[in-house]
Amino acid sequence: MSIRRAAVSLFVALVVVGLFVALGQGLGGLDVPATPPDPVFREETVPEPPPVLEPPPDMDARRAFWLRMLSTGDENDVQWSVAQIRRGGEPARDAVLGAAQRSVRSNPALIQQALEVLLHDPRPGDFALARDVLESSDPHGVSRAVLLLSALGRDAEPVAGRLASLAAEREYPRPQYALAALVRLGTPAARDDALDAVSLVDAPQRAIGYIALADLGGPEVVAFLRAAFESETDPGTRLSAAEALLRAKDGTPRAWLREELARTPPGATHHEVVLRVLAADGDPAVLAGISSRVGDELDSAARRARALELLRPFPLADIEPLLRRSSRPGEPLELRVEAWHLLVLKDATGAWDDVLGLLGAPGAAGADDRRVGALVAGRLRRESAGPRLVAALRALGTLDPEARSLFLRALLLSGHVPGAEVVVEAVARDTTPFGVGGVGFEVMSV
Repeated sequence: MSIRRAAVSLFVALVVVGLFVALGQGLGGLDVPATPPDPVFREETVPEPPPVLEPPPDMDARRAFWLRMLSTGDENDVQWSVAQIRRGGEPARDAVLGAAQRSVRSNPALIQQALEVLLHDPRPGDFALARDVLESSDPHGVSRAVLLLSALGRDAEPVAGRLASLAAEREYPRPQYALAALVRLGTPAARDDALDAVSLVDAPQRAIGYIALADLGGPEVVAFLRAAFESETDPGTRLSAAEALLRAKDGTPRAWLREELARTPPGATHHEVVLRVLAADGDPAVLAGISSRVGDELDSAARRARALELLRPFPLADIEPLLRRSSRPGEPLELRVEAWHLLVLKDATGAWDDVLGLLGAPGAAGADDRRVGALVAGRLRRESAGPRLVAALRALGTLDPEARSLFLRALLLSGHVPGAEVVVEAVARDTTPFGVGGVGFEVMSV
């Protein structure tokens, strides 16, 4: 049994060996590639080709894009495109005018925005567009066209008849704009049209019309306003006629205004309007009352500052003591700013030098002085403030961030060219997160 098993095992082994030999010989005749060796990693630096940039659009393409943004109606798009057009100079302005002339009937949104652009710098060549828009059905476009014609003055005379018809309408604000345009024309025919238009409208529009007529002046207008003052029964409308007469240098209503001021209680709307009208006329009868209001420490700082503004028409000799008192340290910030502003405007001795001196007030105790000086310098926009502001900024350092922002803002408003580098450097160094504030937020919109 064991011999038999051994023989069978030997036979099987011989068969397997034979098959293996035969298979090896058969595969040897085939072209089977050898197993590739394992890769060897080698670090190599492959230079990248330079980026392929699209060529910048030419100016014609840019202007076309600005115009497309101008006609979208989106507020942000319009604001951006208007800024680009103003920087684009005469070619950009001409492109806006040409596009508007081609779109008077088809694109009201573009017409409205184009008129706004042209209003920034009105030219006689804009007349044809404004004339055509007057006949359109878009009320907003018509209003802007009337404003443009008003800015053109005598150049708008060919459409005086159309302006007269608009001045007699009832829908605000076209009648007021048209009346202003007629006043700017200043011709006898335009004057007569303006007087007729004011006679035809209702009381609220007449009140506005009387004020507009005051700029015309002349005996015919004064006689018309006198008649209106005597005939008006509504107190507000009569007050407008009185104000127009004072603006036209006619003192007829002064006694009535003084009576109204004495009759009505302080704080009432009618009383405050009468006070403003008499103060604008420089009436000495109201000086004591305004001075008392300015000096009332129990009143709010904002109301005291507004009262101080009423003193602008008065001569310096009558108001300088009050202004000096109001500008002293310890008074509210708003009151001090208004007082120093008026002192400088009135050319008070040493006032401008004193304001510049406030910029260098030292330490924490001088914080309010620095703010007052910066706010007044920003209001006055005098280039002579630039060097002092630059010096104050260097001395300030990081002591007072709020004053620093006010200094930078005033420096921009001063127009001092060497100071521009200081502003740019301050904005570049600002690390405040976007949308939170910081130097860039404070000054870049100036």
